[in-house]
Amino acid sequence: RSMRAILFTELGIEPIRYRRLGLALGYLQSLLIQPDHRVVRDAFTHSLHLARSGHATWVNDLRSTLSKLPIPVHCTVDELTDADNLARLRKDIRQSCEQSLTSDIQASVRVHLLHNRLEFREDGQQLHTSPIITLRAYLDVIKVPKHRHAFTRLITSSHALSIERLRYEERYRSPIPREWRLCRFCRGAVEDECHALMVCEAQLTLVCLREQYWMEMDQTAPDIVLMQHQLSSYALLQRVLFDRRVLTLTAKYVYDVLAVFAGREPYIPESHLYTDA
Repeated sequence: RSMRAILFTELGIEPIRYRRLGLALGYLQSLLIQPDHRVVRDAFTHSLHLARSGHATWVNDLRSTLSKLPIPVHCTVDELTDADNLARLRKDIRQSCEQSLTSDIQASVRVHLLHNRLEFREDGQQLHTSPIITLRAYLDVIKVPKHRHAFTRLITSSHALSIERLRYEERYRSPIPREWRLCRFCRGAVEDECHALMVCEAQLTLVCLREQYWMEMDQTAPDIVLMQHQLSSYALLQRVLFDRRVLTLTAKYVYDVLAVFAGREPYIPESHLYTDA
């Protein structure tokens, strides 16, 4: 059930297939600058000749691997012998990697909080462009491990809220449609991340935690507090999740809220429970 794409986009690690292609192109670039009298240069020239004749060679294997990427990159044999074209290929491979990861994330309903991600600088100004593959700020800024784990679980849908927990079949029940994954406290709305953190008022501890959160937010980032009546609950959640100024505060709040929900079993409609009959 785990997504691989978020490992790369959140940790700044390049997928191994793209990393290997980068190393292969680096090796190819070193072959191009070898003197003609070197054996390795003769072997490369022979491989190029066989590739142009349609035979299986290292050069054609490289071209085939490029063409089979999730976002294909095409090139001719001659393009592999030109240093300027190799620089273009490196750029195309990087774009293929980023587009592939972006497509995986955008297509997943589980990581909806990462869709069209908004990120902000230390001064609260929004970044116009956000890197696709980078070590994310929250992994460094949030120092308390249990808070960092809770925050990471929230944005990657690895939490125990009903929106995720009831998605799959279990021993005594069938998968529950989204509209029936209701809040275990109020049962008036789907128990998703936004409802749990920003909306539900059916549990006293939850309400107190939210009031305390916004009081502390007013001291750290009063401009965000002013947005409470300007943005939808979902837009406000995305705003606070990726603002570096309040990452520590938000992570603690997420940890506390998830702990409240963990204290009661989720609501499961009787129609979706398996019976002996």
